[in-house]
Amino acid sequence: NTSGGSLSEAYVHGINLIIEATRQIRGTSLNQVAGARLSLVTSGNMVPTGALLLRGA
Repeated sequence: NTSGGSLSEAYVHGINLIIEATRQIRGTSLNQVAGARLSLVTSGNMVPTGALLLRGA
């Protein structure tokens, strides 16, 4: 969890995780994972839950 999760941001049903995954794929994250080309985001406290898979070019 390179964005810090809900420790320093309000929880908005995973939107912060989607933003961080996008930044990782673009190479613009403050805590960049070297060579990141694929991100999996899952979220949900109860029902419904969701998942998103981002793939870089």
